[in-house]
Amino acid sequence: MGLEDKFSANKDKAEGKAEELVGKITEDDEKVAHGKGKQLRGDVKSAGEKIKDAGEDVVEGVKGLFDKK
Repeated sequence: MGLEDKFSANKDKAEGKAEELVGKITEDDEKVAHGKGKQLRGDVKSAGEKIKDAGEDVVEGVKGLFDKK
């Protein structure tokens, strides 16, 4: 996962958590929901990057198998 991607995912999570908290304090259900959605977007970005990294590791492992022969 690239540094920029990690920052983007963590930024979404932090902004979402803050928005959810503000929504709870002000009793604004729409803001709470939007904040949770932003957190979810950050989680999805993180998961996508982890999947991408794992796929790249598999490709490198397979290449390594063929390079040894």
